[in-house]
Amino acid sequence: MAPAACRVAEQTKGATCFMSTDAGTEKKENTISTHKIADLLNLKGPQVGNSFWCSTGDLVIDAVHMMVANNVGALLVFDFGEEATDRKRKMADINYQAVAGIISERDYMKKIIVDGRSSQLTKVGEIMTRQTNLITVTPETPMIQAMELMVENHIRHIPVVDSGKMAGLVSIRDVVRIVVQDHREEVDRLREFISGGYM
Repeated sequence: MAPAACRVAEQTKGATCFMSTDAGTEKKENTISTHKIADLLNLKGPQVGNSFWCSTGDLVIDAVHMMVANNVGALLVFDFGEEATDRKRKMADINYQAVAGIISERDYMKKIIVDGRSSQLTKVGEIMTRQTNLITVTPETPMIQAMELMVENHIRHIPVVDSGKMAGLVSIRDVVRIVVQDHREEVDRLREFISGGYM
């Protein structure tokens, strides 16, 4: 389980939408309120197991290069202590206890650019958002709740912890992708309904 210092989102029940048909039956529809974080992780596919991360001792410039190269806005930061760092290590194999924090574009702008520090001399551990301030979710957390957590706490990325292991890192962009997908499916269903596909 995640440390008590981290506020882990509790599971809640999402609403389910139904579409009535002329035959009197009901067709269950997936909406943002019924999706869970696990659905989002499945949508992201193999990328989840190899999510990008860095170590507390890495230079900020290297972390920024990794974010730019992989088109991501944040990296989880790990502290393996005396343990050798394996750059090919999958996130799913790493215990949550090794998480030191997270570094984002916002950390870089506020603590390097604005403060006039050198990204080539500053280590990630000096500017990251520390683990004690992280908010986490689990694969079973309803997606609508994860979205609310990000909006209410003014954050764009949230770590996913599964039985003490890292399951991935999701962003507000990932959630929006699900919302857009749902709306497209809903439009398609309505078109089918109007054209008589449900008759």
